[in-house]
Parts: sequence; structure tokens; C-alpha cells
Amino acid sequence: MESFTGEELTAIKELRKNLTSFLESGADAEEKQEPVDAAARSRIRERARDHMDNSTLWRYCQAHAFDLNQAQDMFTHSMVWKEEVGIEKLFDDFSGRQRGSYSVGQNAFYGGILDSCTVQGGPVLIERLGKLDVAGLSANEAVQKDCIAAYTGYLEDAWRRVRKAGKKIRGLIVVDLQGLSMSLLWHISLIKKITSIGPPNYPEITMRVCIVRAPTIFSMIWKAVVPFLPSRTKDKVKVLGNSEYLAELSEYIEGGEESIPDFLGGKLTDHSICPAMKVSEALQGS
Repeated sequence: MESFTGEELTAIKELRKNLTSFLESGADAEEKQEPVDAAARSRIRERARDHMDNSTLWRYCQAHAFDLNQAQDMFTHSMVWKEEVGIEKLFDDFSGRQRGSYSVGQNAFYGGILDSCTVQGGPVLIERLGKLDVAGLSANEAVQKDCIAAYTGYLEDAWRRVRKAGKKIRGLIVVDLQGLSMSLLWHISLIKKITSIGPPNYPEITMRVCIVRAPTIFSMIWKAVVPFLPSRTKDKVKVLGNSEYLAELSEYIEGGEESIPDFLGGKLTDHSICPAMKVSEALQGS
């Protein structure tokens, strides 16, 4: 497990000092566009104090190359954002879901977290982006909202797991693109809306993003999507060849093929990855 350097610990200590002064001044309330009641302000500060450990503050620092002003802005904005979206309920709804009784949004959602970890101890996130019904979600605002709620709960779940792992531990995202079509480009605004949630609110969750089973049209779609991603995210992306991805994923994931879902060629049949149903199917199954 990689330890913090002396320089990193000094920066973390300084950020913690700055944040503590900021919160005690009451300036955090000014981050919201609307008036903050006492209860909401209390929850924001309580959440912020819970995020003052070294591992968490390192993630905010790392996300901005240790520019402490930017790290502080990111920290305070993310604490307020979590209050605004009601993160506790979104997390509870996602992490407490029961297979066979998913909500409409969870059935339309395309991701999940495995019970197994990376060989370094980080979470393994699976995203079946190729199955996402972008046309159906674009046409149904209610299901789209529920799906984004599931995505937000999924990110919060991953965030809590890396924080619990501690130090500089980060996770692995496996993005399965089987089924990807050009329709994604016609609904690129939806993809932008979804992918814009993570980077400003969940820094340094992932060590590596592995793209697997990419069709030939992927390069064209990638050119359209990549401008929405911060450089620190783009640098983590690795496209694995169709004939070699399973062996390489086995090197990243504890337990190898036994821990990789069967739809990716592994041997794991009991998992909780959301099914990415067509919106029409998700509505029928609700």
C-alpha cells in the first residue's frame, strides 16, 4: 500500500487547516445558490468534518496537482452538492437494492460494484455502457432521472469503499462496450450529463479504466466523448484487445476469472451489476 510522502502530508495538513477555518467562518453556506437552513448547514459541516482524514484530502489534492486553492474549492462544492442531491438517500437506495426487485432506474442503469477487490484492495466497478438505452432514456425524463440517481448512488458507494480502504488506494473501472452503436452520438448530451457528475465530486476513485469489447466504431465515439473528460481521467484509460482483455483483467482483480462476471467471459454468476435494460422493459418490470 503506497504511503504518503512528506510533501503530501504537509499539503494535506495545510488543506485541513484551511478547510477548518473556512467551515468555522460559516462561508460554506454561501456555496449554495439558495438559502441554507440550520439543519442543512449542520449536515454539510458534519459531512465535511467526516472527510478530513488524510486519504480523502489527498484525493482532492491529487485531483488538482496539489493546488490547495482548487482542492479547497472542489471539496466545499462537493460537500454542498451532496446535500443538494440528497446523497444519503441515493446511496441507501443503491447499496441496499435487492436483486429481483430493482427500481425502474436501477434496471435501466448499467453499472455496479463487485464484491471482490483489485489486487491492491480497491473496488472493482463494472459498467455495461454498450447496453445503455440512450434513446429510451433521452425520451423518458422520469426514467432518465431515476437512472442518474442510481449512477450517483453507485459513485457514492465506490467513494466510500476507497475511503474505507485508506491511503492512496483507488479502484478499477471495467467499461464493457459490447452492443455500442452510433446512436450514442445522437444522444451525446445525455452522456455528457452523466459523465459530468463524477469528476467534480468524486476525485481519484479510480486507478485505471479498462475498456473492453470495443466495436470498430469506438474510435469515432471516443473522439466525441473525450473532450468532456478531465485530463487526469483520460490518462487512466486503457483499451484492451478483444482477445486479451480477460487475461489482463485477471491480473488486476483478486481471484482472477473466478471474480469476473460471466458476461465478460469470467466464471462469476452471482453479482449485482445492474442489467441496463431497455427503458420499455424496465417499465414493464416495475
